[in-house]
Amino acid sequence: MTNYRRRQSPNFHGLRPRPVALAVLSTLVLTAGMVLVPSAAQAAADYRVDGTVSVQGNLSLIDGSYELSERGTDFPATNIPVGGMDDWQTTGPKIAEGKFSYRIAEFGAPTKYTVRGDAWFGHPSLTPRGNEYDFVCNVYKDDAAGNPVLITDVEYKSPYKCAAAHEVSVHGYFVDFDVMPQIVATARGVVTAVSTDDHALSLKDGVFSSGNKHLIVNGQLRTADATPDTVASGASTHFAAFMRPTEGNDSLKLARTDFSYHIVEDGFDTQFWVAGKSQNQSASRYERDAACDIYQGNPNPTQEQITAGIQPGKIVKFSPYTCDWSGANVSGRGDWEATFNVGVRQYTTLTDPAQAAEYLSKGCTSTDAECIYFPKGLPTAVDGVKTSMGSQQNVDYELPGSMSFIYTDSRAATNSMSTTVGVLFEASAPWAKVQTSLSLTYGISTTVTTAKSTTYTLPVPPRKTVNAFFTPAYQQVSGEFFFEYAGQYFRSTSSTVTFPDPSNQGRVSSENVPLQEHEYGGALPPAPVTDVKVPVIVKEAPVIENKTPLGEVKPAGTEAHSDSLAVTGSSSALIGGVAVLGGAGLFAGLFLMIIVRRRDEARSS
Repeated sequence: MTNYRRRQSPNFHGLRPRPVALAVLSTLVLTAGMVLVPSAAQAAADYRVDGTVSVQGNLSLIDGSYELSERGTDFPATNIPVGGMDDWQTTGPKIAEGKFSYRIAEFGAPTKYTVRGDAWFGHPSLTPRGNEYDFVCNVYKDDAAGNPVLITDVEYKSPYKCAAAHEVSVHGYFVDFDVMPQIVATARGVVTAVSTDDHALSLKDGVFSSGNKHLIVNGQLRTADATPDTVASGASTHFAAFMRPTEGNDSLKLARTDFSYHIVEDGFDTQFWVAGKSQNQSASRYERDAACDIYQGNPNPTQEQITAGIQPGKIVKFSPYTCDWSGANVSGRGDWEATFNVGVRQYTTLTDPAQAAEYLSKGCTSTDAECIYFPKGLPTAVDGVKTSMGSQQNVDYELPGSMSFIYTDSRAATNSMSTTVGVLFEASAPWAKVQTSLSLTYGISTTVTTAKSTTYTLPVPPRKTVNAFFTPAYQQVSGEFFFEYAGQYFRSTSSTVTFPDPSNQGRVSSENVPLQEHEYGGALPPAPVTDVKVPVIVKEAPVIENKTPLGEVKPAGTEAHSDSLAVTGSSSALIGGVAVLGGAGLFAGLFLMIIVRRRDEARSS
């Protein structure tokens, strides 16, 4: 049976005493065989009712009103706050009766529900139901017109109820009314970000969903537009889903909450998320369950992200993080709580470069290797090696000329470990994992190509030799490899990965050198009258789709992509393009030069 709070009094299991305002109903005094009876004055105040109205949970009562008999006293407040209570008292010569009505509010917001109570003590012929003393307490719900309608089947059709405890004594009739949520099952959860001495782990972008309308997160009712939750390092978030009649999952009698968080390590967003659930179901007996998994990628992308091509993350059994849970009853079988601890998986740090190289070569090069690369910083732009693309003279006519170059790009991703300790991943598996990591962390496209050809034109002034150069564009990021080898987990020392810049193919530069007679092999033609600049001509190479697998490099210049490279005609120009994540190894390029000569046919000698 529900335990109800009562006022302190020695007369009613702790009820609060009030001054005696009525005569004793009957007192028998045996004195010399004589029986004494109460006087008429004493009988005039025979009936008295003391009532208490209290509220539980996150409920409060507002817009209260009372009807008390003619000698009513102690009228209560019209509003009772969360966790509050108030008293009333009424007396009468033939009947004492008190009625009240309150609008139920939850989290400070009025609901469509009203509670009404009535308690009486008096002559049976005058009482509402012919009983000397009794009480009623009912819940009402507003209809479409806003009129309160009695709920006859509260157990199945109301999220709120009113219960009461009562007792009668020679001092009167005492009734305690309790207004409370009606909860069938509760599923709670506690999510904690567990840090270590080496790493501060925190959680962000917390999302909660429940089939129950009444979901509370950190003491606040959770709504669809709520701000994403965060959990600081070493801190916890508490949530609870309540199965209440008419508020969802009624047929299943199920309380359940699903949640997900983005894992943050040392202040940097990782590619990993954690997601889980806590549920409690009321059936012939309570059935409880919980789950918690680590995901690579967001398990709950928004519709906008899905439209943009982002796929939901997948559960990974192998990851640098763990989520452990345990469950326990809070209060009875109907109130259950699961505790989720999200932490860093125990591992050994490889600080010796030679040992790291050896273990990486064995633990990360097979196609089925459990090996993950996770960047721990933002990418920075870096230049590749500046490469000569050839040169051309303009000497056999007076007017300016131009020359066209076709640059074939086959940049590839490289790892600093390959140069520092001699480890070169020849298998495609590790770089596929690097690709996935970069894509999940930065949204970088993982389209695999090995060649991109671009045609562009540079001016060649008269009496000059033009030398053309290309500097490919890369991005570089620091991170760590996490892998399993010989039954143990390891993290490599800090390693950088250099990969093609996805938004920039590289930079073209040129230099013009005066032509010398000895270079030409004889006397030079007469100098031109004017030095006329030739406008830059840009020609796009034909588009040929390249689906070469990662790690395979086709002969340069055999396939091309149509990327327009704007050249200003000055000594250098920025070439934009789409980066390529290629196979392991250093970048390579093929350059073809096509000289376009121009002559003013109309010019006379």
